[in-house]
Amino acid sequence: METTIKKAMNNIISNNYLLPAIQRKFVWSSRQIEMLFDSLMRNYPINTLMLWQISDVDLKRNYKFYSFIKDYAQHFKEDNPDAPTQFMENDFYAVIDGQQRLTSIYIGLAGTYREKKPYMWWRLDEDAMPTKRLYIELTSELDPTVDNEKQYNFCFMSESDIARDMQKNPDHFWFKVGDITSFEKNGDVNKFINANNLTGNDCAVDILSELYNKINVESVLNYYVIEEQDQDKVLDMFIRTNSGGTPLSFSDLLMSIASANWTQFDVRNEMKDVKDSIFSYGNPNFIVSQDFILKSILVLSDVDVAFKIRNFGRDNILVFEQKWPGIKKSLLATFRFLEQIGYNDTLLRAKNAAIVIAYYIYNKNLADSIVKETYDSEEKRVISRWLAMSLLKGIFGGHPDSVLTAMRDV
Repeated sequence: METTIKKAMNNIISNNYLLPAIQRKFVWSSRQIEMLFDSLMRNYPINTLMLWQISDVDLKRNYKFYSFIKDYAQHFKEDNPDAPTQFMENDFYAVIDGQQRLTSIYIGLAGTYREKKPYMWWRLDEDAMPTKRLYIELTSELDPTVDNEKQYNFCFMSESDIARDMQKNPDHFWFKVGDITSFEKNGDVNKFINANNLTGNDCAVDILSELYNKINVESVLNYYVIEEQDQDKVLDMFIRTNSGGTPLSFSDLLMSIASANWTQFDVRNEMKDVKDSIFSYGNPNFIVSQDFILKSILVLSDVDVAFKIRNFGRDNILVFEQKWPGIKKSLLATFRFLEQIGYNDTLLRAKNAAIVIAYYIYNKNLADSIVKETYDSEEKRVISRWLAMSLLKGIFGGHPDSVLTAMRDV
């Protein structure tokens, strides 16, 4: 089946297209989004979308779904908002394959993208992470010198970026790409061209007309609908569809499985809370990944530490959820302790060393006491000395799973 980009965007806005809990987070860079829009303009295929039609009442009530992210900010705003599907009477569609492409188009047409400038600290402000929207320069096409470079000058720009470019290139005209969705008919293109004194520029007419057709008129999106309501079968289909592609890491799939099976906690919210809380320690602040937290769960739960599907079976996931409050508390205590003994994100060269300390804290039930000034100073000294020697000797540089297992056994 086929649809236009504008209709797909309307389905996202109305929550008729949602994301199932088995989906990973959005990971595309601004450059990838720009290249996607360039590909659309050049009639390059962007692969078929796979949609899961949700009609079963139990699925709507008991399964987690998320809305698409609109305003993306690296590290700070990467999580999709919850969708209250338990109150939805009509069917809707969960995107099984095509999330990154649809989210990229949605951000490009309706949202913003913020990423940290090089050499800046992680701060969500306009100096470190300016708010940018997707624009296209209408007065000239680019001259590709390499096969995969852009032909059309799509670029995420802030208002100050545009002002600087206009000083250097007064002939440029930057059109905000999302504004094309407000054009109702082809005549609106001509009205815009006339209103902005671009009548004599054939390139501007051609580019804007092509953009209007690609977004509003042509059915450039192909999709396939799954009507199966058995989530286990759909999960198997999801894994088969995604595990073969290199952009999707195995830990993303494991995280998706955990998200779909935890009942007491929302895994995504818990992961975000842990990362945000750890980020509050250290100067510069500690930054941990999803992989780090998943690995910590495996180690602290006393199961095989390897990222394998069998280690995320239903029985183990029940154990993870039961132990999670203590694991979370131990991880936060670990990084608070590391801050107290003088470490920060730069000095902690091997994050896996923190997992070993967290395992010790968890099993000795020290999360509340170890961060107090009155805690045994000699034990603090021993832990600090162990950490320093571990980092100096680089013991986590080779086979960290084997090292973590061996240390846990000790």
